[in-house]
Amino acid sequence: MKYLLLAAALWSGAALADADQDTQLCNNHNAAGAVEACTAIIEAGKVQGADLASVYLNRGIGYVRAQQLALAKRDFTQAIALAPDFSPAYIDRANADLGMTDFAGAIADLDQVEKLKPNDPAMFMLRCQARTRWGQELDRAENDCDRAVALSQTDARYTDFRSAFLYQRAMVRFHRAEYAGAVDDAGAAHTLDPNNKWALYVLGAAEHRNGDAAGGDRDMAVAESAFPGVGARLARSGITP
Repeated sequence: MKYLLLAAALWSGAALADADQDTQLCNNHNAAGAVEACTAIIEAGKVQGADLASVYLNRGIGYVRAQQLALAKRDFTQAIALAPDFSPAYIDRANADLGMTDFAGAIADLDQVEKLKPNDPAMFMLRCQARTRWGQELDRAENDCDRAVALSQTDARYTDFRSAFLYQRAMVRFHRAEYAGAVDDAGAAHTLDPNNKWALYVLGAAEHRNGDAAGGDRDMAVAESAFPGVGARLARSGITP
C-alpha cells in the first residue's frame, strides 16, 4: 500500500502546540492509541478552527493505516470543512478515494490541490495513478507522471519515492503501448530500488511487448521468484507479456 500511504508519509500530520498526552499521541499518528487520542481531543471540544482540522487530519491518517478508509474519508472531509485551503486534507482524501476505487472523486480533490499547491509532486503522482487505474485520460495521466518525476528530482522529501514514481509512469506508458518508454522507466525504477519487484515484472512484460522475449522472461521470472504472485496481481491491472 505504498501509494495509499504516500500522503501520510509526506504530510507527517499537523502538530498542535499543546504538550498533553492526548495531543502527543494524536500528533504521532503512527503510534498505538493515536486514533483514540485524537477522538478524546475532538470530544473535549476545546480545540477549534484550523487546530481542530489538524486533529481530524491526524485521526484520518490513523484510520488509513488501519485500512478503515470510509472513516478516514469522513475525517478528511471534516478537516476540509474546517479549513478549506488545507491541502494535505485534500491529498489524504484523494488517497482514501483511491483505496475505495472512487477515481473521479480522487481526481476532483487533486485538481483542488493543484490550485492550492501547483508544484506538488505528490498531487501529480496521485492524479497520474488515479487516471491510470481508471483507464481514462491516459495522455493526461502521463503528463501528470512527467511533472511528478521532474519535480521530485529537486525535492529531498521524495527521495524514497522516486522509484515508485518511475514505476507508475512505466505503468502508464505500458497501457499507452509505449513499450520502449515503459522499459526505460521500469528499468530505472528497479535500479533505484532493487527491492521493487513490481517494477522488475513490468520491465519484463514491457521487454516482451518491445520484442525482447528472452530478456522479458528472465526479468519476470526473477520478480516472480522474489515475490510470488506478482504476475497474477499485475495481470489484473492489464500488465501481461
